Order: sequence, then structure tokens, then C-alpha cells
Amino acid sequence: MSKKSDKAFIIFSGYNNRAVLSVCRTFHQMKINYFIIAHKGLDVLSKTQYKIKIVDYLNIPSLDVQEIKGILTKIKTTHHISQLIILPTTEYLNRFLLNNRNELENNDLCLVPLVNKDTYLSISNKGYFSSICRKYEINIPNELTFSKARIPFVAKPKKEFTDNNKRVYPYLICNVRDLEKFINFEKEEDYYYQEYIEGESFYLLFYFYKCGKYRVILQQNGAQQPNGKSIFFAWSCPLKKSLFVDNFIKLFKNEKFHGLVMVELKGTADKYYMIEANPRIWGPTQLMLSSHFNLIKCYIEEYFEYELNEVEFTFKNNALYFWFGGFFEAFLNKKAINWFAYGQKMFFKNLHRLLLNDIYLKKDSFKVFFFEIFKLLKRKK
Repeated sequence: MSKKSDKAFIIFSGYNNRAVLSVCRTFHQMKINYFIIAHKGLDVLSKTQYKIKIVDYLNIPSLDVQEIKGILTKIKTTHHISQLIILPTTEYLNRFLLNNRNELENNDLCLVPLVNKDTYLSISNKGYFSSICRKYEINIPNELTFSKARIPFVAKPKKEFTDNNKRVYPYLICNVRDLEKFINFEKEEDYYYQEYIEGESFYLLFYFYKCGKYRVILQQNGAQQPNGKSIFFAWSCPLKKSLFVDNFIKLFKNEKFHGLVMVELKGTADKYYMIEANPRIWGPTQLMLSSHFNLIKCYIEEYFEYELNEVEFTFKNNALYFWFGGFFEAFLNKKAINWFAYGQKMFFKNLHRLLLNDIYLKKDSFKVFFFEIFKLLKRKK
């Protein structure tokens, strides 16, 4: 990079912690100015070397626009910053930013690097995005009625938030106990239902620039926590055209989308299906750093007006992502891990490399690694 900038990124932490840590590593390595607004509760970033970048604390689940404006104003004044750019880190934050964009961007207080609200919701809301994909001849799992669904099947939220502002999550219903839990805690009308797709699992990862340029990388998932929670083992792999790469490029360009987006696909070489899309950073973001194809750098290139050499994007195949805490939690609780096709084979083949690639077992965050293990062991007693 050729010049310094008086701009800075703002990172809200406290949620999506593994992704946020990877972003901090990127900015630190590239000497990019940034500040962290942390969660008032226990924020794992406070146990890393990046705690020196924490400038204030918020009660993240209940954001207040006036309080945030005050913090941003103070940062700009104290640190002589010309422009603050808020990095999209979580679904809740992104929707808050979109709902309050005019007030936050007023008088150049900050920049929200997101598409307009309608475009964002058309991709983030799972049911609507599925309907868009059909127009681009992208396979979608067969939809079911709840009364006729047969185990296993998937219950997906029609929207990320219900009309009474409750955050709703997908359910992987594999047995009667899962079904009973869903019936007891959720409303049938807030969800739609699809067949469960087995086989390989991929994350197709994009960054679309406002000028139309894009970068894309593929992540293959090996294992996931029980109940469809977080991916804890994955690796980088070459792009597969059969994953509708060209179709998605056309779709996102036509929808005038820009920024980061992850598309999950599952299936076999005979037929892959789109599962969902998330227009924000994702848990295994560290894999982009390890594979030398870090899409976070695209934000730096676009919003700091840096020209990145293509050497910055030299793809490394079979780079690993591992989160021991996610694996250990399932092991301690004797819960069945969701292994995808080739997952176990790759896991044992790379057993000697796993801890070397753990998201937290690194010099800048090793305290989090041991804190997480001790917390799990204490909870188990």
C-alpha cells in the first residue's frame, strides 16, 4: 500500500466473535486504522491483543442511535478522523444501520457500506432470496407443508425477525425431540419448510465492488455443531462451476448488490442446492486469511481507495479452518456432530494440523482459547 489515510473502520464486537477477530487481524496486518466498540458484557475481544483498540462499550442487543452518534462524534474529534466506516458484522447490526442510516450518515458522521434496505432484505430474507434464485435457474430444495413434512426436514424463517421483532433461527429437525422443541418454542406461520439435503456443504464467498468488479472464493465445510449451529471445521478448495457460480454473479449484479455475501450450497456433484445467503461476514472468516484470498481487504481497497496488488489474492488450496471450542462443546455434551461428505476423512487426515489452525490458539488470542475450554469444563461439572 502506498499511502496513509485519516479514515478509520468501526467494528462492533460482542457477537460473531470469530469473524470479528479475523477482521481485526486483517486490519492489524495491513496497518489500517480502526476502532472497536465492544459489548458491555463479557466481550472476548477484551482477552486479545486487540483490546487496545476498544474505545467504548455498548449494550449491543439494544442499540441506541443517539448513544452511537455520541461515540462516533467523540472518536472523530479525539482521533482527528475524516471519515468513519462501519463494518457490517452481524445481521442485527446491519438491520439497525439500515433503519437508522439517514441519521447516522447525516453531516458525514459515518459511512454505512451497505446496499439499500430493500436490496439487503431481498437477499437476507431466506424465503424471498429462494424465489430470486429460481429466476436464475439455481436449484432450491423442495418445499413442504408442515403437516406433511417427514423427518428429517428443515424449518427456515420466512424473515430474520418476526413482526414482533423476535429473532428466529433455522431448525434442523432430525428426530421427534427436535420436532417437539420446534412446536413448543416457535410459531408455525413464521417458518417455511424444505427437504433436508445431504452430501457436501460449501460456502460460496463473494465481494462485489460498486463498480461491478468482484472476487470469489470457495470454502468446503467438513463439520458443524449439532442442531445446525456453527461450522467448526472447513477448508479452501478450487471453484466448482456446478455450484452456479456464474448464475450467482449475474444475480447479484442484476440486483445491484455490493459488499460481502456468503451463499451456502449443499448436495452432490449430480445436483447442488442453494440453502441460504448471508450479506455480512461469517464465522469461518479466518479461512480467507489462511487461504491468502482475504475478501476483507476488498473493503480496504474500495473505501480507503487503495490499489491492492493481485499478489494479495494468491489462492492457497486446502488451507484449514478449525475451532476447537465448537468441537469440544459437542464432545463434552455427547451430542452428534453434523459431518458433511468427506468431512471425517479430511478431519483425520489433517489431525496433526488442526490445532495449528485453530481460530483462537494463536499469539494474539490464546487467552480466549483456554478461557473457552475452562468455561465449558466448569459448565459440565
